[in-house]
Amino acid sequence: MIKPLMAIALCGLAASGWAQATSPVLHGAEPASVAVNDDDWRVEIVPPFALPSREPGYHGGAVVERPRAVLLFMGEGWAGARVSEVHSAFIADMPGLGSLTRYGVRAHPSVHVQRGTIWTPENGFAHHGGLTDLEIQAQLERIPSGPSAKDTVYVLFLPESHSAFLGEKVGGADFLAYHNQFGSRHGGQLRYVVVPYRHDAGQLAQAAVRSFVQAVVNPDGTGWY
Repeated sequence: MIKPLMAIALCGLAASGWAQATSPVLHGAEPASVAVNDDDWRVEIVPPFALPSREPGYHGGAVVERPRAVLLFMGEGWAGARVSEVHSAFIADMPGLGSLTRYGVRAHPSVHVQRGTIWTPENGFAHHGGLTDLEIQAQLERIPSGPSAKDTVYVLFLPESHSAFLGEKVGGADFLAYHNQFGSRHGGQLRYVVVPYRHDAGQLAQAAVRSFVQAVVNPDGTGWY
């Protein structure tokens, strides 16, 4: 009986490894634009350096057709003036609709950006000074889904006191932002962008917009990249 059970277990492990190796998510993407989270899932990042110029290709996946950005500023330390500065820079850096329609985006007259709010996580959250992707997902579960949730991308700006971790990669040093999604308990996919803190509001907004656009045209990792 032991041998058959071992065989089943080994087959399961082999199948899991095979699934990871053959996953269509970000298949063929520029290696420097990909990281792996603590759930062994590939996510698209904005690296802290320029990537080789390449035209995005379509891989058959979904696109967020009528996107809405909801900016969330996490924790203490975000003064009202600072929030307004980042919010304004985010809107200013957003590409025009003309440059997004080729990817199937139909926002009209432009991408809607909801004014940023301060968001307080649960007590005891991120006690180790940084946030893993799964910890961020657990906190985002607290956000109630609205009727336009499928078109919403939450853009989470982290405080200076907390970094973000994607496997061995550390926010700020190894990536400026990243996007991901997960199946929410409220139903449907909850899409989000995580932006580690930077002192320069303009640079912070630029990284956030780049990752937001990636989350719109490549939400599942099988769209445009």
